[in-house]
Amino acid sequence: MAVFRYLNDPTVVTNIDVVAADVRNELRDWERLTPGVRGIVAHWDENYPAYFEQVSLFARNWVTDRLNEIRRAWQPANAPARDSVLAEVGRLEDLINDMRYAFEDRD
Repeated sequence: MAVFRYLNDPTVVTNIDVVAADVRNELRDWERLTPGVRGIVAHWDENYPAYFEQVSLFARNWVTDRLNEIRRAWQPANAPARDSVLAEVGRLEDLINDMRYAFEDRD
């Protein structure tokens, strides 16, 4: 979750956008200057956001699965920390939807 908080920091978002724009510009130049190379920018435009949406979906699913494992392990427990552990699991679950890149739509 902290990784996505970092990746959504305005300065980091700007830096990532600058790098992505630079890559796109290089691909555009390559496409323009190299005979037979066509559509590479279109592929970048389509696949760049799709890739990162898949990365964040994987992260959300992974965290959800781990929190479910923790809940299953602690739900029946009679340990003194049980209630605080389960409360923390619930708190973390509330943050899962925020594990997205700045450009992604929020559900």
